[in-house]
Amino acid sequence: MKNKVERKPNPNSRYVRIWRVNVNRMFPVRQDALKVALSVFAGVFIGIWPTIGIAIILTIAFCALFRLPKIPGTVASFVANPVTQFGFFYPAGYFIGCAIIEPPPINFDFLEKIKTLSFSNVVSVVQELWSNAAGHFIAFLIGITIVAAVFGVLFFGIAYFVVLYRKKRHLKMKSKFMQSLVKEDVELLKQIRRDEKLQDVQSSALNMYAPEIKAVMKDPYSVLNPLYNLNR
Repeated sequence: MKNKVERKPNPNSRYVRIWRVNVNRMFPVRQDALKVALSVFAGVFIGIWPTIGIAIILTIAFCALFRLPKIPGTVASFVANPVTQFGFFYPAGYFIGCAIIEPPPINFDFLEKIKTLSFSNVVSVVQELWSNAAGHFIAFLIGITIVAAVFGVLFFGIAYFVVLYRKKRHLKMKSKFMQSLVKEDVELLKQIRRDEKLQDVQSSALNMYAPEIKAVMKDPYSVLNPLYNLNR
């Protein structure tokens, strides 16, 4: 069987350039790593907390207030979306909160109360829901705060070390480029010195044979004729 040739991604392709732009925006090397990580932490924490619909606005406002880069936090807030929120974060937060404070069980049918909800009994239904389910709501808030903090710290560490790694890599590439420039300058200086030495040798030779050259240029026949007769 013939070995399959692995195709490497073209560094100049459109998708690679888009990927690089997004990575540079998410983990900018010109920004402080701690500020980028704090922005990511804020985006993840605010996104996971029950702020559906206003998470992006709150993240941007928080980053603007504390002078943090806005794009990393805004992108990080998308870790919480309807699928992850209702499929994982909210259930996990409620489970953790109930394990911490152990609220009393609910002794009424929540769905039946919602079905009978109207403008005339909305106040009484809300009061009954709060009196019977306040402990569960508080447990949910405690648990979701813990979940948001844990995932915020996790993404904080990831963002911090990614930015540091990209900074080191950027400095290494920059240092390598500067070394190549210095090497080219050294070679150029050596070439200039060799040319200067050659010019010195040529000028010394011209100075050594200057009288003969002047004599030939002044009266070439008087100099060349004796040499011609001597050679004969």
